[in-house]
Amino acid sequence: MKVNGSHTLKAPIDKVWEFLMDPDSIAKVLPGCKALAETRPDIFEGTLEIGIAAVKGSYSGSVQLLDKERPTSYRMIIDGNGKRGFVKGEASIGLA
Repeated sequence: MKVNGSHTLKAPIDKVWEFLMDPDSIAKVLPGCKALAETRPDIFEGTLEIGIAAVKGSYSGSVQLLDKERPTSYRMIIDGNGKRGFVKGEASIGLA
């Protein structure tokens, strides 16, 4: 599955970057995220509840931030396991 989108935010780029580096903020923008805590720099453990056909359920796993180019971009890798199987995802975040 591929999801694309863009959003216009009326805020300075540095403020948006700081928002997206905060674990509580990441949890708010990550679909289905119920909990997220930083365990090491740029690595977070959490719980996702997603509902996509046969893989609907709760998944525990990690979110890792890579290739950070402050304050314009980074990649997010999501990896989780649950009773129904596993979920893997990647997101590219770009600020302009």
